Amino acid sequence: MFAATDDDLAWVLGTDPGGATDARRDRFLRLAVADRRCEIALAGAERVGFAVWHRQFFSRPFLALLIVLPAYRRRGAGTRLVRRLVERLAQGDTFFTSTNESNVAAQRFFEKLGFVRSGRIENLDPGDPELIYALPPDR
Repeated sequence: MFAATDDDLAWVLGTDPGGATDARRDRFLRLAVADRRCEIALAGAERVGFAVWHRQFFSRPFLALLIVLPAYRRRGAGTRLVRRLVERLAQGDTFFTSTNESNVAAQRFFEKLGFVRSGRIENLDPGDPELIYALPPDR
């Protein structure tokens, strides 16, 4: 795993299904790569996924986006990305993330890693609330 660079930007943009159609998402990803807040997972020499983080959630580490190529899901890439970010960023602090209520696979994934539900935000995606997850420092 490594922090994405400008050389990885086209791959990151092309891998995110929302990046091609959403100007906000495009800017978000470009800024994350420029700020070195985008980590890339590898399988051998092949890029297979990425994670974007920030500290804009009450100054706490927050996993904002996790994408793993379908052929590499359930093979450990997402787990490695999340664990690396927690290890590097949490440093005794609670680590947060979120997912839509409709994304049951992501909910199971985060709960398997020890995250606990910590709240709910309405009105981000109409009819599909955002569930906040926290990984306390003692987990």
